Amino acid sequence: MRIHYLMHHPDEGLGIISQWIQNKGYNTGVTKFYEKSYILPQTSEYDVLIIMGGPQSVYEVEKFDWLKIEKEFIRIALEARKKILGICLGSQFLAEILGGKVYAAPHKEIGWFEIKLSQEALSGLFKGSPEAIHVFHWHGDTYSLPANAVRLASSEATVNQGFAYEDYVLGLQFHFEVDEKAIKGMNSAFDHELVKSKYVQTDVEIKSQIDLVVQNNAMMFKLLDNFIG
Repeated sequence: MRIHYLMHHPDEGLGIISQWIQNKGYNTGVTKFYEKSYILPQTSEYDVLIIMGGPQSVYEVEKFDWLKIEKEFIRIALEARKKILGICLGSQFLAEILGGKVYAAPHKEIGWFEIKLSQEALSGLFKGSPEAIHVFHWHGDTYSLPANAVRLASSEATVNQGFAYEDYVLGLQFHFEVDEKAIKGMNSAFDHELVKSKYVQTDVEIKSQIDLVVQNNAMMFKLLDNFIG
C-alpha cells in the first residue's frame, strides 16, 4: 500500500497516523506545500491520499498560489477514485471540490468539545464506537455537505463535523490524529487564536485534558482500519 499525504504547516502532520502506517508496513510519500520546492506525485504512484490540516482557508487562492494546484491534484485523485482522507482543512478541500460550500463559521471551535456520531456513522465506519466523544478541534471555517454525501458527526458549534462520500472519501473536521506533541506544537504555533470564548479553550484548559488523546488515537486506528484496511 502506498500512502501519500499533503501538509500545509509543519505543526500539522500525520500525528498518530504515522504509527498506524508503520505498524502496517505501508510506504509513504509527502508533499509539503509550505516549502517552495514541493513535489506532487503522479496518480499512479500512490493508492491512498491523506490531506492534513493547516491555518489556511480553501478560498484564500490570492494569498496562497498553490491552493489552485492542490485543488486540481485532489480533483484528479477523486476522478481516479483513490481512497482519500481529509482532516480539518483537508475535509474542507474535499467538501468544496465535491460541490459543497466552505465559509467562515459563526464560531471558532478550538479545544476539546463533544461530537455526536450519526446513525450512519455508527452502523458503518464508526461501528462499535460510543455515540458521543470528546475530540480535539481547531478550525474557524466550516462547510455545507456535498450532494450525496452522508453526515457522520456534529457538535454544538458545528453541524458538519465529518462526512463520507460513496466508499472512497472520508472528511473529518476534527482531529483524532493529534498526540501530545502535536497539540503542544499547535498551541505554540497558533497561540494568538486561543482567546477564551464559548467554543475556544485556553492553553491551560486544552493541556488539562491531554489524556483524551489516548481514546482519540485508538479511534483513529480503528477508523483507519475500517476505511483503508
